[in-house]
Amino acid sequence: MHAGENVTTPTCIIIPLNPSFIPADSGINNGTSNVMINCKCFNIDYQQITWYSPGQRKVPFKYTETEDIPYVINGTLIIPIFNDSYQGTYYCGVGNYSVFGANISLTLWTGNNYYIGFFQNYNGGSISLYLTNTGSLDLSYTIEAPGVGYYTSGNISGTSSKVVKLSSSLITNSYNDQNKGIHLETNSTNVTVIGQNDVSESSDTFLALPTVKVCCTHCIYYGISVSSGVSQYDNVILIVGTEDNTMMNLTVTQSVNVSINDTISSLTRGSQYSFIVNRLQTVYIGSSSDLTGTRIITDKPVSVFSGHECGNVPSLSYRYCDHLVEQIPPTTYWGKTYYIASLQGRSAYTIRVLAAYNSTEVFMDCNNVKNSYTINAGNCFTVTHQYYCAIRSNKEILVAQYSPGYDYDRRTGDPMMMLVPATVRYSNEINLSTISSYYYSDYINIIVLKEYYQPSMMYWITGGVKRSLQSQSWNTITFNQVTEAYYTQLSVSNGPVTIIHTTANALMSAVVYGFASREAYGHPGGFSVQKTIQG
Repeated sequence: MHAGENVTTPTCIIIPLNPSFIPADSGINNGTSNVMINCKCFNIDYQQITWYSPGQRKVPFKYTETEDIPYVINGTLIIPIFNDSYQGTYYCGVGNYSVFGANISLTLWTGNNYYIGFFQNYNGGSISLYLTNTGSLDLSYTIEAPGVGYYTSGNISGTSSKVVKLSSSLITNSYNDQNKGIHLETNSTNVTVIGQNDVSESSDTFLALPTVKVCCTHCIYYGISVSSGVSQYDNVILIVGTEDNTMMNLTVTQSVNVSINDTISSLTRGSQYSFIVNRLQTVYIGSSSDLTGTRIITDKPVSVFSGHECGNVPSLSYRYCDHLVEQIPPTTYWGKTYYIASLQGRSAYTIRVLAAYNSTEVFMDCNNVKNSYTINAGNCFTVTHQYYCAIRSNKEILVAQYSPGYDYDRRTGDPMMMLVPATVRYSNEINLSTISSYYYSDYINIIVLKEYYQPSMMYWITGGVKRSLQSQSWNTITFNQVTEAYYTQLSVSNGPVTIIHTTANALMSAVVYGFASREAYGHPGGFSVQKTIQG
């Protein structure tokens, strides 16, 4: 906080409040996490106080229900915590912008603690963590799993990466495994963490998310997977506790058994159950039927991994099955606008769209083919397309993109699953990592919003070599025949890659994926996790 800076008469002070929970319009425990900041000016009524945003525009006093924008109530600035485009310095006071009395900066915040879990592949699995040091200074790390007596540590030099092979004893194979949580801690937040679960002809990766205080009164997560898979392989949701005495409420979409604190419980589809989960405790939920929409509500953050031991895409009619997994963020970090590019080398891809709240209206424009859907909290729909897609909704949704099985088009590749970044997750610098394997063909899809489409100011860095994106072939993404974004596809070698836009406030996203003979992997290039108030 910079109270007292830019002070004139009257004197103003800024008082950051704890993040609060603002009830929204519908759905179970529906709401939005917000940053709330008070501004008080000496001998001045709150109605005379004005807030200015980083763009030096007045923040409106009236909250528009259909928009997630900063607004002011009784002198208090309220900013949606999930929208990274609202970072910057805010000013409050009386009079014109130039004579405001106090300011405060909101900046993105990342973490250096990761709570990770792996569930089994179709035939066991070999698990690894890909650690990329995105800073210039050396990075140290420790990895522990006390439940199985595992510990390792190491160092990574600046702007380089390391593959840490983990013991297979850390894989959670069934609901009987209850203490296989993994804790990774680094001495810096300049790190990207990718998890891989691999066996011959079945592999996938996930972007690990740092554990931060992303929720207010509670966190809400939903499982997402596929609806098809051979019956002997499970749809899986794996939950890893990050703090002791975490209250967890489960509502499952299939009847399953779970084991928590050495007690086996039979959960009935659609019913709610409450449990206490402790740090590094694992909760395995597995079913041969689709677990998409299973809801997890906790009073403290947990890590949720969702997918399939070996799922078929888009249906059982197409071989082969493959491991599918992503780490799922809480609903406060979902979004309303998504852009999706096709997958290099494949003839089509599948999208699954999952709703956080009731009465969610979703509008899709895929290469000028338009469709709309209305779904409730925990419900989803699945579509298959060949070209780009633009997706908009009136409430938060989660979008996953899948590669089809080899038999779908008889081209190199197999199923994989990756979360699509919402536009509120976009940034001007993205750090990615491909998989260190000679037999994969690796690709990166880059999407940039129309207003920041400046290829001459965009670069990609790999192996210490900086290359311009100006010579890349770019394609448009339109919604209702209006261009909203551009995308390109890079063919890259294995190892870390950085995508940079030299315009500081530019917004772009990236996903990385790779194909081999009857094998594939994919994960998002990263998105910011939380805002904090610096003062």
